[in-house]
Amino acid sequence: LADDQAGGILDVIESIVDSDAKKSVSAFSRMGVLKDSADLEMVQAKCQQNYDEGKLKVKKRKSRKSSRYNTKEKVLAKESEKAELDARIDSAKQAKNTTDISEGVNDLEVMASFTLQSEYAFVARALSQMDGVGKSLDPEFDFISAAAPYLVEVKGTGKYLTDEIKKKFTFVYGEDGILAKELQLFKSLGLKLPTKE
Repeated sequence: LADDQAGGILDVIESIVDSDAKKSVSAFSRMGVLKDSADLEMVQAKCQQNYDEGKLKVKKRKSRKSSRYNTKEKVLAKESEKAELDARIDSAKQAKNTTDISEGVNDLEVMASFTLQSEYAFVARALSQMDGVGKSLDPEFDFISAAAPYLVEVKGTGKYLTDEIKKKFTFVYGEDGILAKELQLFKSLGLKLPTKE
C-alpha cells in the first residue's frame, strides 16, 4: 500500500474510535476511494447517521482480572490504557447528533460515491480473517476496539499527541478556529505569514 492508502486506513480506524464523521470523509479522500463526483456532505451525513445509530461503534474492552501472569505494573498499565480508551469512547458519544440531517440519506446513493482499488480487497480480506479468528476465540471480539489502544504506537507518540491536542482545542485548530481566522486576516491584508529560517 502507498503511504496515503495506509495512512487513510489508520485515519478511518481512528475516526470510528472517535465517531467523527468529518474525519471519516477526510480519511476516505486520503485513501482515494471517493469518486471525484462524490457528494461529500451526503457521505458525511451517512457516516454520522451510522455512528449515531450505533452501526459503527467501539466496544469498551473487558479486562481479565483473574490472570495469574499479570504483574501489578501490567495491571496498572492496562487499567490506565482502558481508562484512556473509555474516555475517548465516552467523549465521542457526546459528539453532536446530526441524525436529523441524514435521515433521508440512501445507502445506494452513498455507495455510488465510492470506488475501491484492488489493493483494498487484500486488506479487507486480511482484516476479515483477523476478525474471524478473534471472534472464534472471543465471541465479543471487535477488531476496531482491539486495535484502538495501539493507535499511539502505529502513529508515533508525537503525531498522536498532536492530533489529540487538536481534537481537544478545536476552537484554536478547527476550520472556524482562531488560527484559521488569523490566516484569513493575514490573507485579506495581503500579508505573508512569518516563516522559520
